[in-house]
Amino acid sequence: MNKKLSFRILLFLLCAALMLPLVGCQTTPDPVETDPVTDPVTDPATDPKTDPETAPETDPETEPETEPEDKDTMWTYTHEAGGMLVRNITIKTDKGGDPIEIIQATDIHVNYLNDRDLAGDQDVINIANSYWLANGASLPGIQRVLNLAKDADQLVVTGDLMSYIGYGCLEFLDEHLFTDEFEGRIMASLGNHETYAGRSGTEAEVKAYIERIAQVWPNDPTYSSKVLGEKVMLIQMDNASSTDIPGVGTCFYQEQVSLLRADLETAREKGYVVLLFYHIPIATGNPKDYRSISPYNGEQANFYSSGVGRYSTGASKEIYTLITENADIIKGAFCGHVHNDYYTNIKGTGQNGTGHLIPQYIVRCNPYENGHTFRIIVE
Repeated sequence: MNKKLSFRILLFLLCAALMLPLVGCQTTPDPVETDPVTDPVTDPATDPKTDPETAPETDPETEPETEPEDKDTMWTYTHEAGGMLVRNITIKTDKGGDPIEIIQATDIHVNYLNDRDLAGDQDVINIANSYWLANGASLPGIQRVLNLAKDADQLVVTGDLMSYIGYGCLEFLDEHLFTDEFEGRIMASLGNHETYAGRSGTEAEVKAYIERIAQVWPNDPTYSSKVLGEKVMLIQMDNASSTDIPGVGTCFYQEQVSLLRADLETAREKGYVVLLFYHIPIATGNPKDYRSISPYNGEQANFYSSGVGRYSTGASKEIYTLITENADIIKGAFCGHVHNDYYTNIKGTGQNGTGHLIPQYIVRCNPYENGHTFRIIVE
């Protein structure tokens, strides 16, 4: 054999032998998952401009269904009288009987000062004078909502009914929204604005504000539930008033835990479907919601890890666990806060551990354009 050729072959084999350990140790790093532990003080309406390289991969745990189990969980848009844009959904049950109609609106943001306000808290006066929808300008939107809901079985408003804690705002709501016509047919959640006074408040101050609100509110503002047509249970919970307490952020309350547990047990026993209503969207734990795209205008937001979720603690963790472990009977969660339309799916399981998704519908702020609402039909 040619000596030069033999030398080249020997050199090649030697290099290959030296490279083997390096090839054997080389690994491809695992994809980086975003940290689900978010700053509790940060507004859960997250910046949609997140780094695409940190997007979560599929959860290595047992993956539930990745598409809605019933295509009826998708919705249609319709324009109603006055140009209001309505999202429509039908939820089917095996109960029979007449359909139940529920109208949801959110983020009405009443801004109205009365004489008592003007003689009182200067911080409230300052925010009212600088805030949008001054002097009760949200009234036309409220009237359109009431007109849409006049024949409905229930109207639910999911928080931020007013822009700050003011006597004038409460008076305005009592006169124009919580009317005699809707007595027994309206339910409202608290948002992060109802207990806002132009500054952060102590826990005692926020509790005092809630007590003042409760004198006008049509239901217990912290937690309330009702059954309609012996087929659907509506549950509303406050998960937003705590954001006005420094260092707390969005959370649920301990007193809600036993109430929710009892209601879910009753719903399962009676065969009711459950619909949840709260103000701030909860984290879905669903990688597909890392970059949710609004069907209304294409804006993006992260609902995968933003808000109360699996990494929460205390009562919030207990509530989140109750929700996600009853995903087979909870057929929808309805909220607002981010002032835009989104559709997300909360990952959960049913009683037997099978994966299920809970559709979480986030609804656009009512005063925008000619109004925005959601119509839910339960058959």
